[in-house]
Amino acid sequence: MRYFIVVFLIGSLLTGCGNKIPEPENVAMASTDNEISDPFSVHYFVKGNSIFVECYVKDYSFANHNQKQQTTVYVYMDDKKVKSVNTAAFIIKDVPVGPHKMRLVIHNKEKKVDLIKQFKVHISSTI
Repeated sequence: MRYFIVVFLIGSLLTGCGNKIPEPENVAMASTDNEISDPFSVHYFVKGNSIFVECYVKDYSFANHNQKQQTTVYVYMDDKKVKSVNTAAFIIKDVPVGPHKMRLVIHNKEKKVDLIKQFKVHISSTI
């Protein structure tokens, strides 16, 4: 009888440890379409009242070794400038609860054209 209980417990432990780990419910992930052919793609997720943003920009540099070629990301929330950053990944903290329209503008003094991406987020909690 003990043998069957031990075999049953080991079998249930092995089947319970699958490859797919569930994603937390309070984290929403999204990315823009056309990531392969688009020279500018954005990945972001919302956690609490912060937005974690990661930009993939083709042919632009965020390195600060040359100020003329350095790329700047201007962040707008609901058509108001929130911040400007010189890194590809950044966090927007203390975002108010509710829906927001985000716009990222990639600017480089050397390049003539600014790249723009827009996305919508919904902040449901301040935790």
